[in-house]
Order: sequence, then structure tokens, then C-alpha cells
Amino acid sequence: MSQPYLHPVSQSVALFEQFIATEPQVLVLKEKVLSLSGDSFDIRLGDGVPILKVTGTLLSVSGRKKVEDMDRNHLFDIRKEHMHVHTTYVLEDPDGNKICEVRSSHKFIGSKATATCTDRYGKQVVLVMTGNWNDRAAHIVNESTGEAVARISRKRFTARHIFFGQDTYNVIVAPGVDMALVAALSVSSAILGASTLYSLGIRTWRLFKSTSNCRPRTSESRWNFDFFHWNYLLGFVLVTIIIVVGLTEDPPSVRMTALPPSILLVQVGLTLVIVGILAKLRIRQPFAVSSMPAGTEFRPGILVIIEDVVAVDGGRGRAYRSALMERYAASLRFRRLIEDLNWFWGFGGLLMGIILICILASVGSQTFAFGLGWTVPWIWAGVWAVITTYWVKSALREEKLTWSESQKVVEV
Repeated sequence: MSQPYLHPVSQSVALFEQFIATEPQVLVLKEKVLSLSGDSFDIRLGDGVPILKVTGTLLSVSGRKKVEDMDRNHLFDIRKEHMHVHTTYVLEDPDGNKICEVRSSHKFIGSKATATCTDRYGKQVVLVMTGNWNDRAAHIVNESTGEAVARISRKRFTARHIFFGQDTYNVIVAPGVDMALVAALSVSSAILGASTLYSLGIRTWRLFKSTSNCRPRTSESRWNFDFFHWNYLLGFVLVTIIIVVGLTEDPPSVRMTALPPSILLVQVGLTLVIVGILAKLRIRQPFAVSSMPAGTEFRPGILVIIEDVVAVDGGRGRAYRSALMERYAASLRFRRLIEDLNWFWGFGGLLMGIILICILASVGSQTFAFGLGWTVPWIWAGVWAVITTYWVKSALREEKLTWSESQKVVEV
């Protein structure tokens, strides 16, 4: 599919003259898998030539990201400003001077952010970024001229996103526009767009809309959300309460705002352990759990989460829900694998969350606590995901081999 064309802008939009696009350009932004510094990106042209490197700073309260060209020249930093009503990111030159501010706000459907920048001539430029939940795209428009300066699109669903939470973004830049500036705004947009509220809204709409084909098999009701969604809502409420309590203290508690990832680990881990025990004891469900109707035996929570995430977030729909459950029922080895993975993620997440909460409560520096709280859980999840990937591949190869051998025995 060809990329949409953007016309040259009537007024140049640039902070760095060397990065002004002379023709329509495509940038590809890839979040780095398992980056220990967090929110690091590789930025290349459409033909694969690298032009910029964005490196996150480990244990940074402001989530500072350093932007360099390929000669390692430091162009600017991207960092979060705290204590704003709306999420705000700023771009600073190497001397710490603010050259651009990106402030988010939410619309009823989609999201919006406004970037106020000072260009290379000292003139203020206001760029408006609007996104849509349905097409996962964003448009950047010059407020004064109404001209489109860039379009951002995100790949809908990849293995990187499933296991690591990393995305790939394609960005079309209009001639006359600074590619480095657009890349910075795209990185900011990616971070803003990954908010819990935004993701929750997307998921809710997919399950609620009348044409939805990804609801659990047990009901046609718009309000019959799946197991993962109810847990998502609970996690959202818990995180919101913690952050509100932390920010309303005088002075605001940085330590409290470091807790949400650890709390979520405990929530998810405890849920998996409890449901795993119910499944092991062959307890029957008093109510429907995703596609499994009331009265059937509980199944490991990790199986239900896989079903819900792939069916809804992956867009595979009810066909996947049915296929996964048939797969589970048909293979003893697959059932054992799912049970083992449930304990692996359940006990692992629960223990990591409890240990981290204890550390965050006792460590002296609140700044260091914030960095730990928002970095360690992602590192842990990345390590667990890598182990899971190799584990599952090995188990499925063994299952395929033994399945073929058992079929030969049956034929004889």
C-alpha cells in the first residue's frame, strides 16, 4: 500500500536546518526491545538509513531521553514535566533551554496534544496533534496555516507489542518540515498515546460497539466485558487512587507515584495464583469467565488472558477464542504448558511486586525509589517474556514431535 502524499508547506517548520525534508519523507520509529533505559528508539528513513538515536535515561524521574544524530552530536533532550494538570513533555537544547513544549489533552473519541515550539528564527510555532482510537493514527497540523506537516501511523499488532509492549511507527513528513522535530513529537505522541486511559478507551470501544466480533462467546451483551477487561478496570482504579493520593499530599509524594507498576504486579500475580488454584482443584465457576460459561471448571488465568488479549487487542475475534479453547481441550501437553506458565507468571509477578514495594518503602531517596518503581517491573517483564518465548517454542516443538509419534502408533 502506498503512503499518503503530503504537499510542501508554505512556511518552513524547523529547529534544525540540516534535517529539513526537501521531499516527502518516511521515518520509521522502532522502540528498542528490552532497553534497560526505557523508551529508547531507533529512527530511520523509509529506505532503512539511520538518522537519529533516542536513548532513555535509566532511573530518571522525568523519563529523560537524549536525542543524537548518527555522528553522536547531542541535539536535544525530551523530558517529562511534573505537577501539570495535563501530561506535559518538553524539548530542551544541550544547555537546558526549553525549545518546545508538548501538552496532552483528551477528546471524547481519541486524543489531542499541542506542541508550542520556538523555531530557528526565534518565531513561535504551534503544532496540533490529533489521534483516533480506531485507526491508530495521528495527524500533526500547523495551527496558523492549517497545513498538515506530518502523519503518524502505528503498526496494529506485532509480536513485539504482545511480549514487550514495543511498537513501530511510520511517520510521513511534508517537504519543508524538520524531520528531527517531527521525530521528537512522534516520540512524545507515542508515550502520551500509551497512557492507561487511552488504551482502556480503545479496548472498551472494541468490546462495546454493536458490530463487535471479539466479545466472549458466552454473551452478546455489550456490557459483558471479558476477564482481562475487568482486571484492567480494577488496575486502573487502583493506580488512579494511588497517584491521586500521592499528588494531593503537601508536598506531593514522589514515593507514592513510584508504586503503581508494583501494585499491578501484585494484582495480576495474585489473580493468576488464585485462579490457578481453583483450576487445580477443579472448582466450577459460579459465573462466566470470558468464553467459559458458568458451571464449567475454572481454567488457568494465563489461558484466559491469552484468549482475551489476542481476541480483542490482536483483532482475532471470536474465531480465535474458539480455536484456543479447542486447542486446550485437545492436547494434554498444551494444558500442562499453560498450567506451568500460569504459576511462572503468577508467583513471579506476586513475589516481585511484594519485594519491590518493600524496597520502595524503605529506600532513602524518593528520586531513586521513583526510578526503581518505574524501571524494575519492565525489566522483570522483559526477562520473563524472553524466557517464556524460548520455553513455549521448545514445548511446542516437543508436542509436535510426540503428537506425530502418537499418531503413528495409532495407525499401526
